[in-house]
Amino acid sequence: MNANNFLQVISPSYVLRAIKTAGVLNILKYGEIRLLRKFATSYCFGKPDTVYLESTNRCNLSCKFCYRFNDRLMNENVGVMSFENFKTVADNLRGIRRLYLSWGGEPLLNKDIVAMARYISENRIVDNFGFVTNGMLLTSPISEELIKAGLGFLTISIDGGDAKTHEFYRSGSDFEKIVSNVHEFSKQKQRHAGQTRIEIASVLTKDNEQSLRAIPEIFSSARISKWTVQDVVPRTDKSKSWKPGATTAFDAEMKTLCKKRNIFFRHYHFYPIDICIQPFRVQGISWDGKASPCCNIFSLGINKEPYNIHGVWNCSEMREWRKKMLKRHYPALCQSHCNIIGYNQPFA
Repeated sequence: MNANNFLQVISPSYVLRAIKTAGVLNILKYGEIRLLRKFATSYCFGKPDTVYLESTNRCNLSCKFCYRFNDRLMNENVGVMSFENFKTVADNLRGIRRLYLSWGGEPLLNKDIVAMARYISENRIVDNFGFVTNGMLLTSPISEELIKAGLGFLTISIDGGDAKTHEFYRSGSDFEKIVSNVHEFSKQKQRHAGQTRIEIASVLTKDNEQSLRAIPEIFSSARISKWTVQDVVPRTDKSKSWKPGATTAFDAEMKTLCKKRNIFFRHYHFYPIDICIQPFRVQGISWDGKASPCCNIFSLGINKEPYNIHGVWNCSEMREWRKKMLKRHYPALCQSHCNIIGYNQPFA
């Protein structure tokens, strides 16, 4: 790190952004892990930074690289979280930074999704909350209800800038319908002076890079606030991704296009990791109330009834999982389905 980079890192503005993004306790924990590594403690103060609350794991699409089709990763039981169970879990989540009302399925298949959003908003449980959707069921009436309910953000998964590409990766989808639904949501937001942020999320592969370049133009009039692109990870046969630095031209062009349209662009690059910190900051809660120590593995749920985040976040099962991460004793699931150094090397 040169002197200029060092000064940037310790500058007040950089520190404030880091605290806002990750939170004080998380930053301290990251520092502890980085300094002490396998000697760091498995205990985490406070609550998770981010919670993925699975409103349902049912879905209306069959996407190419979805882990729903891997029984070793996915919760083998398929269902929908009831509103009563949702309230029990939600009441425990005050104080977390970000909440997703989605994890392993399409949240709009849960008939109570609007009521869930309203409950979070009216009870001021979490300021930053929303969900990820494939957009197929985002009709005009449901858009209006979600905006009125106070939904914080809506993220639509788009994996191509044309029908052929997007529908190849997301079998069963209708690209034109989804684009229309996003624009309709934007109109409803303006009509009702809503505050819901509209975001687009895309998975980048070697086959859809050219197509994705059309995204800023397609959604420019929809006033989306953010577009995130993520390299595909090694969970399926579509696991080969770009080598580090191979998408420099794509990133530069997209940043320029997005800046002209007031869209924040970010590319989450795939990099092999040494120590996985996800169990120290993220928790997933399945539709049937089971907590997971991993953001990607659904089938390792810890069943604590009634759900209490304080009783789960530092329970013996969670701490044992974290110890494995610190000592790099990665289970077979991590070795075969995640970007752990020394195991999967997905770069072509």
